[in-house]
Amino acid sequence: MQLLFTIAVIVAGATNSAGEYVWPLSLEPQLTSSFAEYRPGRFHAGIDLRTAGVGRDVFAAGDGYISRVRCSPYGYGKAIYLQLADGNVAIYAHLSDYFPALTDFVHQQQRQRERYAIDIQLKPSQFPIQRGQLLAKSGQTGIGAPHLHFEMRDAAHEPVNPRLLGYNWPDSAPPRIKQILIAPRGLDGRVNGDILPVALPVAKTESGAFRTKPVHASGIVGFGAEVTDPGSGGYNLGIHQLRLLKEGNEVFRVQHDRLSYTNHRNGAVSYHPHMHHKGRFLLLWRWPGNRCHSYRQHKGNGWLTVTPDTTELVVEAVDFYGNTTQVTVPIITGTTAPTISSKGRAIEMDVMGPELMLSARFATPPSAAPTLQVIPGQEVPFTAMGNSLYRHLFRPKKSGLYSLSVVHEDLPAYQRDVAVFVQGQPIRTLSLGDLEVTAGPDAPYGALFLRAWKVDSPPSHTMPARSAAYQLWPGDAPIFDPVTLSIPLDPGVAGKRNIHVYRHRGKYWSREDTTFEGNRAKIKTRTAGIFLAMEDNAAPTITAVSPSEGYQAQSERPILRANVTDSGSGIAGYRITCGDRWLIAAYDPEHNQIAWERDEDLPAGPQTISFTLTDAAGNTKVLRRNIVIPE
Repeated sequence: MQLLFTIAVIVAGATNSAGEYVWPLSLEPQLTSSFAEYRPGRFHAGIDLRTAGVGRDVFAAGDGYISRVRCSPYGYGKAIYLQLADGNVAIYAHLSDYFPALTDFVHQQQRQRERYAIDIQLKPSQFPIQRGQLLAKSGQTGIGAPHLHFEMRDAAHEPVNPRLLGYNWPDSAPPRIKQILIAPRGLDGRVNGDILPVALPVAKTESGAFRTKPVHASGIVGFGAEVTDPGSGGYNLGIHQLRLLKEGNEVFRVQHDRLSYTNHRNGAVSYHPHMHHKGRFLLLWRWPGNRCHSYRQHKGNGWLTVTPDTTELVVEAVDFYGNTTQVTVPIITGTTAPTISSKGRAIEMDVMGPELMLSARFATPPSAAPTLQVIPGQEVPFTAMGNSLYRHLFRPKKSGLYSLSVVHEDLPAYQRDVAVFVQGQPIRTLSLGDLEVTAGPDAPYGALFLRAWKVDSPPSHTMPARSAAYQLWPGDAPIFDPVTLSIPLDPGVAGKRNIHVYRHRGKYWSREDTTFEGNRAKIKTRTAGIFLAMEDNAAPTITAVSPSEGYQAQSERPILRANVTDSGSGIAGYRITCGDRWLIAAYDPEHNQIAWERDEDLPAGPQTISFTLTDAAGNTKVLRRNIVIPE
């Protein structure tokens, strides 16, 4: 049933106006997420506002017109794009309903297309809007719990920090810095005698200041911080500014004033992609290929040369209201031997920054350093980190497939094939065994290192496998433009519509959009993991159907809904019909339910209600209920 609206233009004071703009809700302002906050592999483009449920009034920021309206089970759900008279655009997402005239228009478009999901560009004359006008009701459509996503974009459609436009909310607490990250720049620096990044916990002194323990540093190093900003209601928000200071002078600054949808995924390398096991560190240096606005605030690249007179450095975090926290990092200059745990003989390979790192450990100090053989006959020595630990950083200048061998008489045989893609170089297709990887010039951030191998016992799955399973390593590799994976299929199954490649993520398999070329299945991905082609022959399931068979309805708009699941390729299409009439129904993928929106009266008398589900493999399930609608 459509929520009730009051059609009115609200005076600014009644809607908690912010400067020239009107606050989106009549509730006390409370953020649950802030601008440029961390999201996996990207930045949050707006602010999220607490609504304490569904159905709160949502108001227009200023005069203008609705330029776009969207309705989808995913992402922003129901959303309004309000083109403002000053050139900016206000976006309201996860709505439960639009104002009546817009709702009628959307329903008309959905019926014409017989499709719930729409995305329509509108003319200025269709829906003119006045400042403070009631636009919608808040909801939880799309992804997430009930809240309102509010976003401001400039005339170029780039998201802008709402605080810069006069929006205000309570915030008196300073940021909280949990850890400081200090990382060498490859072999050019050392931290505690090693080339590995070090995470330093932050402690509060008796005087109330914040410090870390002293750290040995030499050469060229960079800093980062695990930092949040405590908001009202117990929500941890993102910060506005992070700075590195030496003797009060700014070495580097990250500042979240605006984003761009062309590079907001640079969030993948704004936080250290290979240190998530230690913390979520916002970096104070510019990772190769990071072009986002937040890292254009300073001319330098953030790397600092530790000089003999360097005694301490300061990391400063500032929230959107200027509340500030500083952490002092005492520096002991010069080198020291790293602390090495006794693990006996071992060779390890890791990606750490834009280089591939190979490590060789010995049970006792060897008489000579191990060497890396890239081309037979050409060997490069490892660098000693301590008496029994040696490391080598591999970063070739050209894309290609490299066979790397570690050579030493006291170490076991070690050989690995590595595909390397260098940023800016032409598109290449490289074979890692049976798996083919294609990457373009903008796929890597600096350099992309990939390995692959067959997995004999992949995680459990319910569908028949139609290929071998392949592990693509490393799982934390940051990728900007998607790479293409080509997987050989079992004989005789190529091109079947119900076969897709699936990627294992955490506890689940997720379907990838799949194309075929000969006997190979191809996908595009930004995420590594385990990949396996599987065949989905099972139809979706429909349970908990309302109404029951033979139901005698009490109104012309009975509740029509069902729980729907699919254990394979996922639900791709759904329909609820009354006889031959298509009904507007919403799909909630988070709660596995489809439900009629009850937007019109059903015809009187006996009626057949049909629920039809189709998965991405084309398998279909139909369930019918015969009911009676009152005269």
